[in-house]
Amino acid sequence: MNQPTSHNNRAKSIIAIGASAGGLRSLEVLFGNLNPDTGCAIVVIVHLSPGFKSLMDEILARHTSMPIVNVADGMPVEPNHIYLNNAAQETRIEQSHFVLSDADSEKIPKPIDHFFSSAAQTYGKHCIGVVLSGTGSDGSVGIRQIRAAGGVTVVESPDSAEFNGMPTNAISTGDVLFSLPREEISSLLMRFASDPDSMIDEDPTESKHLRTDIERIFSLLCDRHGIDFAHYKAGTIDRRVTRRIVSTGANTLAEYAETIRDNPEELDALYFDLLIGVTKFFRDEEAYSVLRQELVTTIQNFSPDDELRVWVAGCATGEEAYTVGMVTIEAFDAAGKTPRFKILATDVHDRALKVAAKGIYSKEAIEHLTPERQERFFLKIDSNLRSVDTHLRRHIIFTRHNVIKDPPFSRIHLIACRNMLIYLEKEAQQSAFHSFHFSLEADGILMLGPSEVPSMMDSEFETIDPTWRLYRKIGSGTKFLPDQLKNYNTKKVFPSRLVELVNRSGSGRPSFSTLLDSYDLLLGEYVKRGLLVDEYRNVIHVFGDAHFYLIPTNGRPSGKVSQLLPDGVRGSIGAAMVRAVETKKQVLLRDVAFPQKGGQVRVTDVIVRAIPKEPSSSRFLWFIEFGSGNELGNSEFEELTPSRSGIEHDALRSELEYTKETLNATIEELEASNEQLQSTNQELIASNEELQSTNEELQSVNEELYSVNSENQRQITELQVVTDDLNNLLGLSDIGTIFLDQNLCIRKFTPLATKYFRLMSHDVGRPIDNFTHSLPIPELSQLLHQVRDSGKSVIKKFTENSAHQVIVKLMVYQTTTKQKGVIINIIDTSAFEASDHPDESD
Repeated sequence: MNQPTSHNNRAKSIIAIGASAGGLRSLEVLFGNLNPDTGCAIVVIVHLSPGFKSLMDEILARHTSMPIVNVADGMPVEPNHIYLNNAAQETRIEQSHFVLSDADSEKIPKPIDHFFSSAAQTYGKHCIGVVLSGTGSDGSVGIRQIRAAGGVTVVESPDSAEFNGMPTNAISTGDVLFSLPREEISSLLMRFASDPDSMIDEDPTESKHLRTDIERIFSLLCDRHGIDFAHYKAGTIDRRVTRRIVSTGANTLAEYAETIRDNPEELDALYFDLLIGVTKFFRDEEAYSVLRQELVTTIQNFSPDDELRVWVAGCATGEEAYTVGMVTIEAFDAAGKTPRFKILATDVHDRALKVAAKGIYSKEAIEHLTPERQERFFLKIDSNLRSVDTHLRRHIIFTRHNVIKDPPFSRIHLIACRNMLIYLEKEAQQSAFHSFHFSLEADGILMLGPSEVPSMMDSEFETIDPTWRLYRKIGSGTKFLPDQLKNYNTKKVFPSRLVELVNRSGSGRPSFSTLLDSYDLLLGEYVKRGLLVDEYRNVIHVFGDAHFYLIPTNGRPSGKVSQLLPDGVRGSIGAAMVRAVETKKQVLLRDVAFPQKGGQVRVTDVIVRAIPKEPSSSRFLWFIEFGSGNELGNSEFEELTPSRSGIEHDALRSELEYTKETLNATIEELEASNEQLQSTNQELIASNEELQSTNEELQSVNEELYSVNSENQRQITELQVVTDDLNNLLGLSDIGTIFLDQNLCIRKFTPLATKYFRLMSHDVGRPIDNFTHSLPIPELSQLLHQVRDSGKSVIKKFTENSAHQVIVKLMVYQTTTKQKGVIINIIDTSAFEASDHPDESD
């Protein structure tokens, strides 16, 4: 592709600017104060609708002499040019050229983050990122990328921005070096243009305070309540913290940080404000109707002994958990089965969990439920309080659990997590989805909120209902291992084999099945016949033709060795296994008789070896080999014979004692593991509440918007009444009146005014000088200008048809926007004279 300019004319530094709502005014001020010879390429990324024709280039051209270019694919990046992004495509920079690509329709468009990231990779420390007025969080990720690459980061001060969402979210990342009013950003850009390297080492006091203060607040919350709010969306944190700053009367974030450090009550208030959850029984009734139908199908496939396991993540004060419980009971009834289910309801909010565990709610909280549900699932305490029926309550366990940090539950058939994930950053959402995928059984159901989708794992779930966000897990393989398990102490809590098997197919390593096949081939060459038994006495491999000595099986069976050996030899070999552990020697059993088909008997020697899993370990693997002991020599053997019943009895007793000790150790280990799991599950539950609390925030905002809308509607109605009154007044008035604006153009007029001026309704907006009139005032135009400029009224009188007098009064009026206009009042006295004698004809 031929380029019109030489490679030497590429921009060495770049100024990347992101703006949204209210950003046009900021851009005008910025470019109006910016020297056109910066030597940098300037790229402006704004939020525009793809179907909207932007006039941004024409508007900005009034404030700068730099060439303004709309970006095209492959266009070189040249200095002293302003480039505007394409609204229909995402813009990147690669090797000093623009690259355009179609945006992902399934993701929320973030063109500023997308471009900032590419600019950071291409220009490094010679890139400066500027975030101006706008709503949302676009630009925050890009700011981090630019700072990580060594570049400079600037935001418009939230106090001067018309919309402070984008600047505030960028500041909350802790990677903003400068926060300035828009009038001062231009001078900073000129400093960067003259010497980018000189600004990298600057460490402005303001930005240090910004980073330090929010980190101090997060640290105090984590120390007192054990929750790290760093995973929460910055916009949510900012609005909640700002609310608390206003309520306490603090002036700055630093001052508020000092306040909560010395005031535990305010720290608790901030914590509860951040985690307030909006919830109610049967929120979105249709969603639960769809869920009920799916549960009926699932339950019908259950055996009588199966138990349905449900996880309600982010249960808040319990309404959603009890709703799922009611729906589950109704599903069991519809399937014609006795309810057998357990609901694990989790949250991070201790106070909310206490409310949920009590199960006591106001009468108003359940009044929208059907009378049948109120009667069946609730008990009346008094005239205002209702409690959850014990038959429902006994199925639900409330516990604290952090879905982002704590290990997930297992063998779950349904996960309900509604309106929680939308308040988490993308990485935290991905961690939550990995946990949910790990927890769900094959064909398990995932229920999300109306605005949530598992977009990052859409290939792992099939959609049941796209409207109410119900999904089904595809397949049974555990493909995703949550970070909570990767970083957890698996030796104490989980069998190590679980983690190894789940994570066995990592990139760059041979698959687990390939390794096993290779081991099978290798061992087949060196082992004629035998069994490999693990520490739990499960047979994990059968070598050669050893299956002739077992109850018929083949391949790699799973089961106790005692279940695979014939009755006549089971005790002898078990005793030999115990003896091999005690003596740490190989044990030989001579002439062991193995019954065969058709009543035949196969006699052979059996050699048992105990192999420690680790040096000095008390855990062993056993290798049981069938063949002649003479082939291997007898020097290392302790020989036993099946006929020596006393020795066998002693061995069996030793085996029983060993088994008891092993069982006791296993029980103690499981109890310790269970305590740890319970603790971690409680934390997982607590983390889920975070999403519920953010959902409440949106609900709160919606209610505020609804209130504002209602107020606006009321004001519109009042204005309509006033407008009708004014129109009636003007239409019925016996005075000819013309309203003129500051340019002496017609705004309104009464019907009587058309007697003297030839006016029609479509003449509104035209200058009064364009119309002739029948008033005997030839200097009317000059008088109108005089009245407007001086503010002094003028009155003219004349007699019409020698019968009555006409009074013309010119006077000034002023609008609420400080604009002046002129009113022409024409009073015909004959109208009043006629009204003085209405009954003369009688």
